[in-house]
Amino acid sequence: MQGKSNVIKLSVHQYPTIDRLALRVGLLGFHGDDCRLIDEYSQSGCHWSVFRGAKILVHSHLTCVTLLLLDALLNMGAQVYCVVSPSLVTHGPAMGDYDASTPLKLSGIPCHIGSLDSVPWTSMTWDLMLDCGGMLYQQTQSGLLHLPKKGIVELSNTLYPVSLNTSVMHLDRCEAKRLEVAEAGEGFVRAMAHAWVKDVLALDERNASSLINEASRDLHFGDVFQGRFVVFGFGRLGKSVAYGLLRAGLQPHKLLIVDKHRGVIRQARQLLPLSESVVLRSADGASDVLGSRLSDVFCAIACTGVKDALAAIPLTLFDSVAHFSNMGTHNEWHESIPAHRFLSGVKYPLNFVLATPTTPAVSALLMYTVIRLAEYALNRQHGLPSGMLPLPPFLEQEITDSWVMHRKRYGVPRQLHYLDQMDQAVSQVIRLLARSSSASHEMSKKPFSQAALLRHFGFGLHS
Repeated sequence: MQGKSNVIKLSVHQYPTIDRLALRVGLLGFHGDDCRLIDEYSQSGCHWSVFRGAKILVHSHLTCVTLLLLDALLNMGAQVYCVVSPSLVTHGPAMGDYDASTPLKLSGIPCHIGSLDSVPWTSMTWDLMLDCGGMLYQQTQSGLLHLPKKGIVELSNTLYPVSLNTSVMHLDRCEAKRLEVAEAGEGFVRAMAHAWVKDVLALDERNASSLINEASRDLHFGDVFQGRFVVFGFGRLGKSVAYGLLRAGLQPHKLLIVDKHRGVIRQARQLLPLSESVVLRSADGASDVLGSRLSDVFCAIACTGVKDALAAIPLTLFDSVAHFSNMGTHNEWHESIPAHRFLSGVKYPLNFVLATPTTPAVSALLMYTVIRLAEYALNRQHGLPSGMLPLPPFLEQEITDSWVMHRKRYGVPRQLHYLDQMDQAVSQVIRLLARSSSASHEMSKKPFSQAALLRHFGFGLHS
């Protein structure tokens, strides 16, 4: 109990304008046990001396996972600033989705949501940066921001220049990142289902009567898999998306794998012998390789992780492709492709339309890893050497041991399969609409808003 009082006293003493309760309210997608390891770690006084007063600039996707990270840093006494570039603003109240920006603004944390070219803290001397997509690093090279004293922790799988003038600690090969990538495929399907439910709920007087007829009572999310899917890139992320689609019900012969490496395609043919896999060395050969293979495609999914990687492929080849999607940090398609042709109308990773892009347990593990790596960097008196630096093996072992013991103590919450959730939600919605449409004037009142229905059936806030 004494420890908890010290935490509150520390936060109030250091930052009287910060309302951490607003951040905690924003953690709606998290089970209490998922946050517990981070909470217990941040409440331990032995870590406060490392973080107390450290100026940390955080640049990340704006989700409840970000709020969990910010809350822990504040809890340990860090001076936290948050910047979110437009490409990472993935939620908004107008979309009927979970909105992390409101809790962030209510908390009083200095934040800038907009172009990185207009960040207001240009003269600030930073101790550490937590970056996503290497965007803060680019601003340090242009002179807009000062290089941090103790380096950068990179949260995404991003390619940096070979020669660096600061240390960049990346999570690319650590266990937490592998788990996050492994869940990306399921997250992609959950996000598709999330968008599908929203489309079903987007009713007006013109189509309400047709929705509740006998045929619509048999709506199933699995119907989206009648079309074909193309996955560009068969690395860890591409494999995860391919496996996620197949587990969700896509027939193997409706999946096409495209990669520029012959060895990768040989592996794809061994792992997925019933699916088609082709080598595309460059955009020059796209017409010959893809010309006859892109008919009746529901979605083409970019998983290479490289910005503009697919931008040089002639757009005419994709005329019959219904939707596009990205699963990497950057937009890999040609910029001229309009947003409405992307699933859910977004060009960022599709699973980030969810409040929890990966399961809360894995998200919490990743944030715990980030916090431990930040502490490691801040603890180095003379900083770390310049260049790309992986998570030290001894530190990863400590993190893994702590997480294993944590899961043994508290277990893993059981969850319904997301496809079952989608079908249950839609069937309930249709029954409610049918019950309320006994008279046409009653239907026009529409007692349930789209956002309220999503919350009621567990999507948006807890997807």
